[in-house]
Amino acid sequence: VLDEKNAAGSSVQMNIDMGSVNAGGGEADTDIKGPDGLSVVKFPQATFTSKSMKSLGGGKWEASGPLAIKGVSRDALVPFTARKLADGTTELTGTFVIKRNDYKVGEGEWSSVDVVANEVEVRFRVLFAK
Repeated sequence: VLDEKNAAGSSVQMNIDMGSVNAGGGEADTDIKGPDGLSVVKFPQATFTSKSMKSLGGGKWEASGPLAIKGVSRDALVPFTARKLADGTTELTGTFVIKRNDYKVGEGEWSSVDVVANEVEVRFRVLFAK
């Protein structure tokens, strides 16, 4: 529910299919979804539920609340842009950065940040029907 005139009454809840994660294709996609990465079989979804919303105007928003990945929940600030599409659906797009080790993504040999950076850019696009 997004209402620029009543940001306090707005909210966002997202359930993310972790099987949809794209790490660039091939072996990288397989590794990130495996037990040392996102452990998709055990944790098929990540969730974000806003606790507070801030309208920045012009369709731009900031949502803050817990982001849970792989059974670990941390507070996150998620900036996004909302816009109505010609067919009446609402599109949310955004980008934010997480530290993968905070969520135990990359365990065992992958826990070192020497090979894979700790900071990971998360990009999303969500469509809401009328």
